[in-house]
Amino acid sequence: MRMPIAFLIGLACAGSLAHADEVTLRGGATYSGAILRDSMSSVTIQSDGIAWTFPRARVAAVKRDATTREKELARTAAERVNDDGPVIAPSAVSKRIVLYGTSWCGWCQRARSYLNSRGVAFEDRDVEQDEEAAAELKALRRKAGIRNGGVPVIDVGGTVISGFDRPRLDAALEALDQR
Repeated sequence: MRMPIAFLIGLACAGSLAHADEVTLRGGATYSGAILRDSMSSVTIQSDGIAWTFPRARVAAVKRDATTREKELARTAAERVNDDGPVIAPSAVSKRIVLYGTSWCGWCQRARSYLNSRGVAFEDRDVEQDEEAAAELKALRRKAGIRNGGVPVIDVGGTVISGFDRPRLDAALEALDQR
């Protein structure tokens, strides 16, 4: 007898986690529980002992409670990295680091990999999948005077870097650490 993959994952992850995380799919269906994984390609949420994995293209919104975010910030860099990229773990508001990019962009992947290798917690925003992220990026480009439309664009606590420029990124990270 073949079991659905979500059921098999649910058996492996059985246990009750009391979180108020939510995943809303395009079309309106909402799943509440604990987010186990949030990557560029999929989102996995555990609800009633079963883990449901949805392709990122089907996901309209992911809402996390404060407890989940605090736990993610406490994770080590090695725990934040998975096969598909970083688990979204935004840092404190004054030290917020945001990478605006796409899933297919080679320079975006290099930037993600570099930030992960340095153990930097950052928010990864896919401007093709998230209309809000695309609007934020457009406003950020206008404010920073960036004329090109390429990605990645990395906001390091208010310092905006267009493209993966390792020396500028290192300088911005060092300046952020000294704040």
